[in-house]
Amino acid sequence: MIFVGLVFDSGDVKNLIPIKTKEDLFPDPRNLPQFDLSILENELIRYKKYVVSYKIVDVEKPKSDSGGVSETPERFLDGYLETIKAILSSDLMIVSEGIMNFYAHVPINEDGETITVQKSLYSSHPIFKYPLTFQSKNSFNEFMHLARLFAVYEYLKKRRLLRRYINSYVKNTGDNLLHVTRIFWKSPNLQHYTDSFVGYPDIIVKTRTEFKKISLVPGREINIFPIARFCLGITDGLKNESCIQSSNRRPFGTLLTGKGTFERCLSCREKSIHIRCLYQHPKCDGSQVLCHNNSFAGNVCNGNFSIYLSIFGDILKVGRCIFSRTVGRLLEQSAFDGLIFYPINSIDAAHNIEREVATYLRGQVKRLNRYKINRVARRVKTEDRFEHVKLLSKNNGSSERGDAYEGIKHLLGKTNRPEIYSLLALESRKIDLAENWFIDENLEIDQTVLSKEIQFKRIKGKIEGIVGPFLFVNKKAYNLNNLQGFVVE
Repeated sequence: MIFVGLVFDSGDVKNLIPIKTKEDLFPDPRNLPQFDLSILENELIRYKKYVVSYKIVDVEKPKSDSGGVSETPERFLDGYLETIKAILSSDLMIVSEGIMNFYAHVPINEDGETITVQKSLYSSHPIFKYPLTFQSKNSFNEFMHLARLFAVYEYLKKRRLLRRYINSYVKNTGDNLLHVTRIFWKSPNLQHYTDSFVGYPDIIVKTRTEFKKISLVPGREINIFPIARFCLGITDGLKNESCIQSSNRRPFGTLLTGKGTFERCLSCREKSIHIRCLYQHPKCDGSQVLCHNNSFAGNVCNGNFSIYLSIFGDILKVGRCIFSRTVGRLLEQSAFDGLIFYPINSIDAAHNIEREVATYLRGQVKRLNRYKINRVARRVKTEDRFEHVKLLSKNNGSSERGDAYEGIKHLLGKTNRPEIYSLLALESRKIDLAENWFIDENLEIDQTVLSKEIQFKRIKGKIEGIVGPFLFVNKKAYNLNNLQGFVVE
């Protein structure tokens, strides 16, 4: 049971008139919003400033001797009392000034019938030491109307997180659901890349029956609503497959409800252990095949890689990637340009070189200050990437960046470390990715806010910009990487 307690200044009642009631917003109580609560949220935002204190109390439903839920008057009275105590203990000012009256919603059962609690008026229940007034449907005042809206809002927020509710909805909903599996930038051959436009990125989505691509094109309208994250499935090479647990009842596989960073369910993680070597220290050099995936070891681990350096604000990022995906990988990260060394055979060699380069340049960071580089990292936070995009969008890049890459290359040549020495013996080139930064000239990027949460946030409007993983819509920027794994309407 969810009890919601609100405290108002009695003089604010005039500010709540006219207020839309629960029945105004939802005439059919069986047809409440399922996931998108924006209608209710917009109504509540108008009145939140008049709420002096707000408390939510969850009360476990007591069981009767037969195992069913016990709907005794005491059950509700206990809930009212706990809510009142939570409010009084939360704000000393309220206690000192006193509360004129407490209004309590007369409880009803699942059939809408009133559960009488007044028969306990002359009992010893401690709730009645407070000035309590019960209100029912025909006697609600404005305070109670607003409290009812807050109560249904808290209920709907909890309901839309329940596994059984989400799975039931996905199972019974038609073809308007898509499972976002990947954001994909095209990656032309690095040796033939002409610092030009490579094309718009695609969202790779799975319907109930197939995979397909949806291009993100500036100027087009978008309207999606992320509901919940589901398993991305097992991976064969670099191709996404379906979750092992997929079925007619679970068309998108296993629902992921944890707060962790896992993109796959436990069963699929065990089958995709080899993929981790792309993002962390490889378990072997590819020849031992410790993951027992011969195809991945032969096509990826023993294939060619590149080492790249790219500047994000005052951060120099050192990274590695599969050689054929070099341009696409830099685009995915919102890189404006980069210095690339290639080819490096085997994932293990690439990892060792990446680590040595990063370690060496960290020790030389004072010499990099002249290029406005203050940090060297192997990972760059989303917030830092976003600030980098905003800065370069205003300045249209800088000629100093070319000097910085030349200076970095010169600095690498001053060490005899074997890994770096072998790196400098490879092919290298600086590439420019500016042609793939798409920002509407009318977009006031300084006023754009980065939306960190993506679940239950409707992304709707004209696409005003696309830079790397950032999608600009209605003065907000969304990190599309956060969308991976979500089933969206």
